[in-house]
Amino acid sequence: MKRFLLFTLVALLLLEVVNLDIVTSLSVDRSVELVIVAVSSTPNGTVGVYSFLETRVICPGEGHVYIETRPLTSLDTQASARIAAIVAARTAGIDFYSCDYLVSIVSNASSVGGPSASAAIAVGLASALLGLKPNKSVVMTGMINVDGTVGPVGGLVEKLEAAKEAGANVFLVPAGQIVYPRVVVERKRVGPMVIERSRLLYVNLSEYGAKLGVEVHEVSSIYEALKYFTGSSATRAPLNVSVEKIIPQEQVEAMKRWSTRLAEKAREMLKEYEELEDRLPPRIVESLKRFYNSSAELLRGVSGIEQPYIAATYAYRAMINATYLKLFAEAYTRGVESVVENITSFSAKKLDEYRILLGGYKPSDLYTFSVLVNIWSRIIEADMTLEELADNVKSGFCSYSPETCIYQAAMLYARTLSVEDWIGLLELRVVSPEISVLRIEEVTRLLLDAAQSELNYVQLLSSETGRTSVYVNSAANMLIRASSAEDLVEKLVYALKALMYASLSIHEAFTLDKHAAAEALRSTALLQLYELASRGAFVAANYLYVLLGDVHVEKGDVETALYLYEEASFLASLYTMLTAPPRTATALPTATTITSKTPRISVVTSTTIVTRKSTMTVTATVAITSSITKFTTVTTTVATTTPRFGVPLTLFGSVVAALVVLWFLSLVLMMKR
Repeated sequence: MKRFLLFTLVALLLLEVVNLDIVTSLSVDRSVELVIVAVSSTPNGTVGVYSFLETRVICPGEGHVYIETRPLTSLDTQASARIAAIVAARTAGIDFYSCDYLVSIVSNASSVGGPSASAAIAVGLASALLGLKPNKSVVMTGMINVDGTVGPVGGLVEKLEAAKEAGANVFLVPAGQIVYPRVVVERKRVGPMVIERSRLLYVNLSEYGAKLGVEVHEVSSIYEALKYFTGSSATRAPLNVSVEKIIPQEQVEAMKRWSTRLAEKAREMLKEYEELEDRLPPRIVESLKRFYNSSAELLRGVSGIEQPYIAATYAYRAMINATYLKLFAEAYTRGVESVVENITSFSAKKLDEYRILLGGYKPSDLYTFSVLVNIWSRIIEADMTLEELADNVKSGFCSYSPETCIYQAAMLYARTLSVEDWIGLLELRVVSPEISVLRIEEVTRLLLDAAQSELNYVQLLSSETGRTSVYVNSAANMLIRASSAEDLVEKLVYALKALMYASLSIHEAFTLDKHAAAEALRSTALLQLYELASRGAFVAANYLYVLLGDVHVEKGDVETALYLYEEASFLASLYTMLTAPPRTATALPTATTITSKTPRISVVTSTTIVTRKSTMTVTATVAITSSITKFTTVTTTVATTTPRFGVPLTLFGSVVAALVVLWFLSLVLMMKR
């Protein structure tokens, strides 16, 4: 009896040792079918056409994106499909590299392509990942951005007509485009000649859709689009905490020091200007008064601002104006070129020193990387100002417009000094998630592809409509610079700026309601910031850009706010991608069976079982609401079983079986005795 009890105790101990954390990952193969719309050129003009989109996800995978189109399409569609897959994976809460993604587009049109179908592709892939069944009476158009926002597209009137023809009840358009500018060509025959006249009409898509029997709604992000398609937005619950409290106190104190130092520098510049003011003619003093008053007003406001970054921004602007005043007074006696040359020499030397210093920094965690991104962003801005100023001096432009060159010199000086403040943040010890150089390289390639795709698209739309943007050249310039950048983070920042400028150029040319677009970017940025915070990866600079954008909205400067919200949203998506889970198959929610009259892709669904210390639970990345489960049919099929952590499942089973057999034999022997 003693031997039996001893053996039983040993068996239980061995079982507990072997019963380590085990995760069995099951294979997933799901597909979703949607209708998409596009425009096609005919001899009689542009018409809308509808096509059939099928998206499929296969997990586990390696992050491959395959696209099939009939007829063939442009490379832009391939790049857009990859962006859509990355956004879909992030929306579903899984690692992009844990699955493979297949996209099929079949159309009767002569050509299908461009980023305008990418938002629908993202919705299709996200629905497949989440196991949601989209409503096929909903059709959308829009370009998906890397941050998950839906960007503006062209041909909305024709696409609405195509959606009606396809049997749609709801048509989704990008936020800010509910009123669409349409170029109408009128032809009139006068004798043997035909006179063509173009005029711009503004079409209210909501009213036009009502006449067609189609509801038209604006959507700002993939989350809003999913809500219309499936009833579930797939968003996480926001953190029950004030965002301000998440900002590390070390950064708060550092930014307070920024505002103090910049304000002192601005006051110093104002004092030097006051000493030189007597040498200037009264008319010049009068013309400079607005800069003096502006600088003084900004300095008075610094002390009353609670947010340290906003206070530092006010002090920074005050320093630019004060520096301009001082340089203008010096230029009156010494000459413009002499003053400008001093500033360019100072900045060129400083920027070279910064580059040498940054050569020794290798980002290994998110905090260091985010600071380096901001440092390189300011170095790039200073570099561009330096080059532009040097060109103006060389061409003799400064002789014709001295005030322009002097103001550029003041901005160059301020931007050069601001780099030092950000470099100081590298010395802080802030705990944040680790990131890999490999992932940075992957994200950089993605941003470059996305920027080139958007730039090609806006250039195509501009050639067709005659509307363009000043940001187009800026985007092209950033892409050129990215190709020659040696530092990895510098290359990434160039790519990010190219993408931002390309996106802004489309907004400027095709978004009439800038307020709606700005609010869409703001809400998406905050949503992703909360997501980052839930991972312990909050980046203060992103939130501060949002706050600064809010200040500009209050002043009525929506254009600047749009830029700041864009930067905050794109940076947040960048940091989210960099802190994604490792490359392993990730838990997915139970899927919905997708049915079709002519199914081409079989549906296999799965879940992931996690066993910890004999307690079994089923984990899902995103909880499906009860309103969704009412009309979904659930099917679960086990395809493969592979261990991810702990003891291999087969070994565990063998050990358990052996222990049971030995225990039974021991019991039999004891009974015989």
